[in-house]
Amino acid sequence: MRKLIIVLLALAMATSAATAKKNKKSGKEDISVLRYLLLTEGAVRTTATAAEKDGEPIWNSVNTTTILPKESIEYIPVTPRRTVRKIELPGGEVRESDITRFQWTKDVISCRFAYALGDDEKVLDECKFIELEGPVELDHSWEFHSTRLEPEPPLASGLAFDYRGRIGSAELGLSFGESSYTGCLTITTSGRTTTTEGDTCADGTTVSAGTVESTSTRWYCPGVGPLKEVTSVRLKTADKLCTEYRYVEMLQSIEIPE
Repeated sequence: MRKLIIVLLALAMATSAATAKKNKKSGKEDISVLRYLLLTEGAVRTTATAAEKDGEPIWNSVNTTTILPKESIEYIPVTPRRTVRKIELPGGEVRESDITRFQWTKDVISCRFAYALGDDEKVLDECKFIELEGPVELDHSWEFHSTRLEPEPPLASGLAFDYRGRIGSAELGLSFGESSYTGCLTITTSGRTTTTEGDTCADGTTVSAGTVESTSTRWYCPGVGPLKEVTSVRLKTADKLCTEYRYVEMLQSIEIPE
């Protein structure tokens, strides 16, 4: 554990020093968004997600992400992240997904392309989910349009959201197990779309369409990425809140090769 903490701190300090630059508007030194990622080739992040519908548990998952060797796609330098996700549904059924996202991190932390491993060819898919955009300053915000690539059972994939991200707090001190981190961020992302998928509401009624509102809060720390993410997805009709899903993802472990 002590060796892991030293490696993480050294990575964060080296990345920050190498990529810091001046903000033309304020004259202040920008803190690069890269310092908030785990970019070491071969590193493995394991997280656990718990999902609820109207306060009742509906599934759990274990998500293992491996940082792959850097490459270029269409002349864009990217850091591939392969995530194997095992979702356990009620009754013991297990579903598994295996997706590699190409992290485009020149100016922002974003998912630029994605494809499913195991295909004969790389199927590129624009997801454009901007997790963090510089400059890293309190209340800085950004807007983007993104399509959900993976379903969050029972929500379907393919929903296109209009999002707004905002840095809600900066320079936080957080703890994870025996490790403590400084310079952490809170990022809130809110989105809205419409759906015709339909759902069964908490009162037993069924709706065929409605508005879907999504709100996520992530806690990022230098060199490790998000320690925790809490997402609320609500289905609303014109006259009532029908259903609310809640997803809580927590970091379980980080392994960094020597």
